[in-house]
Amino acid sequence: MQIAKGARRKPHPLYKDTDDPRCFYSHQERFDYEPEYAKQMQDNGHCGRDGILWFIGTDNDTGETRVWLDADKEAQNNIDRAAGTIPVAKYKPARKDSRGTKWPNYGTYSSKWK
Repeated sequence: MQIAKGARRKPHPLYKDTDDPRCFYSHQERFDYEPEYAKQMQDNGHCGRDGILWFIGTDNDTGETRVWLDADKEAQNNIDRAAGTIPVAKYKPARKDSRGTKWPNYGTYSSKWK
């Protein structure tokens, strides 16, 4: 995900000196445009010839765990959720309660200080 997000922060060389400069829209666009970047990603084992960044994670829409996800699509979904253009996922992960409000019962105790 960090690689996909980082590719979006890099300014696009074709639009650098124009009236409306912009960054790359995705890792895939940068992978297709810059041969050095593509070679570096392949040499480091981040992606194959197709340029798709796959990672194992949790699908926020369905709640499935340990599924292969496309980092570009997930990064775009996160941006869209933050902007409010797509609804926030209704899935809530089952996490243990870490607030500390459930104290174990280790016998009796007195409410008076001695």
